[in-house]
Amino acid sequence: MNKKTLGLILIISGGLVWPVGFWLKLKPFPYIIVPHIILIVPGVILRGSHIIELIKKKRGK
Repeated sequence: MNKKTLGLILIISGGLVWPVGFWLKLKPFPYIIVPHIILIVPGVILRGSHIIELIKKKRGK
């Protein structure tokens, strides 16, 4: 699995924490916000590194 796909999966999973958490009637902090941050931040880093690679390739041409 490449960085782009893994980053997208983490971002989607982090986004789904909110509706599932509210459906289960959990308190927003720490039961929703902490898993959201734990999933979103690495997802953005992985996805962002792919976007940065694309920008570097376009500048090199």
